[in-house]
Amino acid sequence: MKTLRKKIGNTTATLRGSAPAGPPTPGSPVSPGHAGSAVPLESHKTPPPEPIPILTLEVQEAAKGLKLIHQKLVKNSSCVATSVEAELAVSEAMGAYSSNLHLREESDDVLGQCLGDLQQLIVYVQNLRNTMDQAVKGKVSIPMNEFIQEDLKRAKLTKKKFDKANQNLDSASYKLAQLQKGKINLVKIVEAESERDAMKKIFDDEAVETAKVLKEVNDRNKFETLEQFCEYFEEYKKFFKAGHQRMTQLEPKLKEFRAAVESRKQEFRNEGKQVADRVRLSSTTLEFKDVNVSLWEKE
Repeated sequence: MKTLRKKIGNTTATLRGSAPAGPPTPGSPVSPGHAGSAVPLESHKTPPPEPIPILTLEVQEAAKGLKLIHQKLVKNSSCVATSVEAELAVSEAMGAYSSNLHLREESDDVLGQCLGDLQQLIVYVQNLRNTMDQAVKGKVSIPMNEFIQEDLKRAKLTKKKFDKANQNLDSASYKLAQLQKGKINLVKIVEAESERDAMKKIFDDEAVETAKVLKEVNDRNKFETLEQFCEYFEEYKKFFKAGHQRMTQLEPKLKEFRAAVESRKQEFRNEGKQVADRVRLSSTTLEFKDVNVSLWEKE
């Protein structure tokens, strides 16, 4: 009771000095002070360790960028599975044709061997693609999604609590300012001051916690996401290194197949020339016979 009377006494002594403006806009500070005080709300706030608006912007940018990347990673993984399946179907068709060529008595061993080697290469590369896709899922896509669903979500919820505390403080401050105008009710004013002070305490606590969480999430993003992209680099490196090693092994065979192509082209040209020569010779012979028959008929 003594405390209440003291507050009412203090309020009565200073009440006429305050003349607050109209209702606050959302998010704008209201000068709550003690009743009648002209001290702005900002002077009563505990400054957060880092500027919350800047930290919030960084979190929002991270959320937008990482969500889009993760979405594309998931889509790409689905496309890889479809593409691998299609490539393996091509390799099976090549294997079937190669087997048919080997079954023929006059088989084309070079073409059959080329198809067989190419089939094995396709299977090898598709296995590499599958391996890389699974590695990217485990080292990039899944950890990224966990960061989005846990860390970024936690930052968003913490910021939401801070905004709610800010809104409650503004409402309590505005309520107090309205009571200080018009007919004075000291009891209600003191109650409004207590409510405003309680909201101020909650606001200060939420400001510190929000800044802490936002900074932590931003800092973790800077090294965890970077590490994930480094792993992505490494998987590409492994993929191309393994592919290069396999192609180096197949290089001598590819040269043999190329040589066979040139040899067969030349054979084709030579045979074509021989066929053309035979056709011309046959045509000349027929013309000579026609001339002899004609001369014989005239005699």
